[in-house]
Amino acid sequence: EEQIARLDELGFDWDPIATRWEEGYQALVVYREQHGDCLVRPKKGGLTSQGNNLGVWVIKQRAAYKKGKLTAAQIARLESLDFDWDPDATRWEDGYQALVAYREKHGDCLVSKERGNLTSQGNDLGGWVIKQRAAYKKGQLTEEQIARLELLGFDWDPDATRWEDGYQALVA
Repeated sequence: EEQIARLDELGFDWDPIATRWEEGYQALVVYREQHGDCLVRPKKGGLTSQGNNLGVWVIKQRAAYKKGKLTAAQIARLESLDFDWDPDATRWEDGYQALVAYREKHGDCLVSKERGNLTSQGNDLGGWVIKQRAAYKKGQLTEEQIARLELLGFDWDPDATRWEDGYQALVA
């Protein structure tokens, strides 16, 4: 008891893992108040009060969640901040919905990078479209993503399509 009391006088941390989690959570609360979301970038997210990288902390929370290593209380606290467990999927869906709106307005999915079309998250739709074509070529899109894009009439190779159109016009 005396040893415990002496350590307590020094401010001994009996649960440093919980302390670090709380520190990261509190830094995330501040980040959300300042930025309106929890999408902390590892290189731009800033540091916690103990000098730890907040973006790395956020990535670790997503990994711990996937592995079932967060408590129900931790999950609830993060969700109370509208924590995004899969920002890549969120960005993809945001881009897809912006492409749906673009197609409704323009009749096609041929978004150029120069047109300045933005998604609801403020991302460049033309850049998103280019990334989808590159991801398709690399086999990085899911079957569901491919099917959804093809339902919109997405052109995977507009340069080849334009060449073929020109060739057919020349033949005619």
